[in-house]
Amino acid sequence: MPQEPHPASPQPAPEARGFDRRSLLRSTAAGGLALFGGVGHAGQARAAAPATTPAHGPTAAAPATRAAASTPGELFAAWQANPGDHPQIPDVSHAGYRGGAPIPDVPTVVRAADHGAVPDGTTDNTDAIQRAIIAAADAGGGAVALAAGDYRCDGFLRLNRSGVVLRGEGQDRTRIVFTRSLEEILGPNLEDGKSQWCWSGGLIWIGPTDTFDSRLQLLDWAGQPVDMAQNQTNSWEQWRGGGDGEGSRLARVVGDPPRGTATVKVDTTAQLIAGRHALMTWRSRGAEGDFGLLKRLGAHPLMRDGYDWPTADRMYAPATPRFRWPVRIASLTAEHVALAQPLRIGVTAAELDTDFQTMGQVITESGVEHLTIVTAGAHDPAEGHLTDRGANGIFFNRVIDCWARDIAIEQAENGVLFSCAKSVTVERFAVRSELKVHHFTAVRSFSADILQQDFTLDAPRVWHGINHEWLASGCVWSRGHLAHGTFDSHRGLPFDNVRTEITLERNDGQVGGAPYAGPRNGRRIAHWNVENRGTSGTAVFQPDMLTHGALVGMRGPRDDRCADAMVCGDKNVVEVGTGAVPEPANLHAAQRALRLDVPPLERAAVVEALRRVADHWIATHPEPGSNEWHNATYHSGNVALFRLTEDARYLDHSLRWAEHHGWGLNGGVETRFADNHAAGDVYLDLHEIDPAPNRLAAIEASLHRMTYTDRPEKNDDWWWTDALHMAMPPLARLGALRDDPAYWAKMYALYDHTKRRERGPGLYSYRHELWFRDGNYLPGGIASPGGRDVLWSRGNGWAMMAHAKVLRALPADEEHVVEYGWNLEGVSRALRDVQRADGFWNVSLRDPDHFGGRETSGTAMHLYGLAYGVRTGRLDRDTYLPVVTRAWNALVRDAIREDGLLGWVQGVGYEPESSQPVTATTTSDFAVGAVLLAGTEVAALAS
Repeated sequence: MPQEPHPASPQPAPEARGFDRRSLLRSTAAGGLALFGGVGHAGQARAAAPATTPAHGPTAAAPATRAAASTPGELFAAWQANPGDHPQIPDVSHAGYRGGAPIPDVPTVVRAADHGAVPDGTTDNTDAIQRAIIAAADAGGGAVALAAGDYRCDGFLRLNRSGVVLRGEGQDRTRIVFTRSLEEILGPNLEDGKSQWCWSGGLIWIGPTDTFDSRLQLLDWAGQPVDMAQNQTNSWEQWRGGGDGEGSRLARVVGDPPRGTATVKVDTTAQLIAGRHALMTWRSRGAEGDFGLLKRLGAHPLMRDGYDWPTADRMYAPATPRFRWPVRIASLTAEHVALAQPLRIGVTAAELDTDFQTMGQVITESGVEHLTIVTAGAHDPAEGHLTDRGANGIFFNRVIDCWARDIAIEQAENGVLFSCAKSVTVERFAVRSELKVHHFTAVRSFSADILQQDFTLDAPRVWHGINHEWLASGCVWSRGHLAHGTFDSHRGLPFDNVRTEITLERNDGQVGGAPYAGPRNGRRIAHWNVENRGTSGTAVFQPDMLTHGALVGMRGPRDDRCADAMVCGDKNVVEVGTGAVPEPANLHAAQRALRLDVPPLERAAVVEALRRVADHWIATHPEPGSNEWHNATYHSGNVALFRLTEDARYLDHSLRWAEHHGWGLNGGVETRFADNHAAGDVYLDLHEIDPAPNRLAAIEASLHRMTYTDRPEKNDDWWWTDALHMAMPPLARLGALRDDPAYWAKMYALYDHTKRRERGPGLYSYRHELWFRDGNYLPGGIASPGGRDVLWSRGNGWAMMAHAKVLRALPADEEHVVEYGWNLEGVSRALRDVQRADGFWNVSLRDPDHFGGRETSGTAMHLYGLAYGVRTGRLDRDTYLPVVTRAWNALVRDAIREDGLLGWVQGVGYEPESSQPVTATTTSDFAVGAVLLAGTEVAALAS
């Protein structure tokens, strides 16, 4: 069976669960948090014992956790009432690129081939691709396109100017094959004889120009060459704050703004700029001396008073004089700064010196997407720990608002590394190796608000796993699967981080870190909806590992022993919902939905709006009309409304239409044209309600001819995406009704041609996870005025409805159901990322300036597929219910007039330019049908 090339995609979600959306969606959360800066990796000391052994500090049982709430829902409601300052649950709703915004699809400005890149697997392309990166930056930013093939690189690649994206054609088509490690390219990177390439650097290195000199010598804060034979990574990785390490003070915070507030008073705002980032810094002073801030992050009195703080000598001055946290300034007055997200560390002037400083150089708006990275290969694990040579994937260092998506990393020692990174999204990614992986991902050194989602790790041996350390905060790991590895912390008081909706097959990794890095974890670490199928609960379900943290919906073994690098005892960790999937199932998605203030769905209101639309259409269009695709789509929705309401008026209206046409097809039974088969889908609906004779004669005769007698080998009839909706559902349903899989085989043969072969590559874009309407819009064909690919909203809407209807019709074990499901999920991801703030989708999905504005028909079609996916559990409820709700509320608010007229409809066409302008009164029958179909699915969700 053909399989989709999305190894990082999560498995289908379980059946939809009954969480109370009213409580979830009623309020607006205050926003994210964040604070400290970052220092080196705590891995220079020997790592702790494997999670499968009892060698984690004292073996006495730690005290049981306390339950501040009896259910996950109650705990979430308590967080909702106090999102910025809840004692155990952090607010991570701002995690990711631009606070969780959709990743942009930037236009291609440079093709690597034009700069000499040759994807033949043998030519060294390092210089050619680097020239293309420079050219893209010189052009003002944009994507560097890497065509399909294998790009050998004997060096490493640097994205060292903002706005540049390295883009392939998909994980299965474009590969960058690195033949050497960082040690071979740049030399050893050592401290006390141990390789620091174990946690820093990448063969794709995203960081500013002041990282290296012209000879590719690493430079420290002061611009001096780093001694690669003996250095600490914090000498060159850190936020550089104007170039001197401490930065130039722009303003001092005055007063005592508490944790969770987003407005602070300062002594001056003269040097601050709204919309820009500044570096907030905190330094301990007062009675606690150098340890004051560290003790705050340790949170519980057992940690504050019982930990041996002087041993953590790299966590305070002079090694780490200040905690550093980049934050965007939303607005300014003469004395106050409004931040784009709330504080994670409050200010007490008597104890903390807090200020705003200059940022120094950073990289923004850059990324890597749609490709596979192959490294020179992890070395033999027998060589021991901390001996990596730097066969690393991607390194984000001193970056803000960057991303990686749809990537695979193969044979790497370390997959994705972050140091002094802020607001980065890495999604739909996989790390695979035949040897050992050191770090799957590591979030280090003052990194904040990193979002990693939809990921898989598959390797036979993993030293660590999902790592956080060194004052990293506000970070999220969501929807992941680990074949090996654990929830690692390399000490350094990481705080306010969340791991949610993750499955571990074995939990056999190790935690690491050295005593100079201090405690294992800081306050408010939450593990939410985690399934551990291994035999050890260490680090995953180990209450003593946390302080003021949360363990919610944990399934699998529990470790009640005292944790190393923590003070043993009850540290106010809440545990609820053990043994079951919690509601909400994904803490990050639920928090983000609240921050976006998505109002709840009400079934009665949904049905009332549908009746208004249907009644207005029937009143203004009493005659049967044609049996062509557009009117057939209307009647498909009208019959769905009858099923929902059992109001015979709607059924009678569609019966009169079918009888008027004698249950026949436009073009007769000999037609192969997909548009003409759309009426058959409605006839099948009506036959299900009343299987009277001859209702299916025409549609069955036509599809039987295509399947059995009329050139059954011909599979190129569906040359446009709309055809999927017009003809796939009747084929799927007829095969089920007659118990004849030949119809399903024919359907798939036609579908496969459309998807993968039409005009050569097929109409489905694995890069965009969207469909081109027809071959005229494939890359190299018609583009938008802005130079972007034209991915027409309604064309993708037809595909969404087709997949939903087919999945509804087919048995679960049909040969291609998995592929159809994958496609629905992929398009849903893409739609989620480009939904407008008002809930609609633009007619041109990847270019908002290409006839941008609200449009109803595509929005309703997308909504139908999305709502179906959420209702059946194919789409994650916490992630996609807000998308569904925004879209439905947009239609009710802006498209459905009080008298039931449906407006903002793009008329019949085939591209964004068609039937423009779209106005509040432009309408059409197919759009009415799409809204009725979508609304019936939404009503089922609201039940």
